[in-house]
Amino acid sequence: MMSGFRYWRRLASLWGEYLELLAPLGAGGQGGTAEAEQLLLTEGLRRLARELGETASQEARLFQAEIDHLAFGLATPAEEPPGQAPRRYARVKP
Repeated sequence: MMSGFRYWRRLASLWGEYLELLAPLGAGGQGGTAEAEQLLLTEGLRRLARELGETASQEARLFQAEIDHLAFGLATPAEEPPGQAPRRYARVKP
């Protein structure tokens, strides 16, 4: 569950960073947008898509590491605490 929260927090952070870049897209029909601005916008969208993909793969690696850690803990037997020698119930012959 924490992995999911961490992933969505990182996605929200990325969207917040790129919101200023994406704002001109919401304006719609600005027919007079300069070609240089369109290129910058396109490059920014490519960068956003790349970072979103990297975020997903990074989170998948972190999640896999957490699962491996849990699986290792389940696979190794718990060590018995050091105790006394087993008690003998029969008497030793002389």
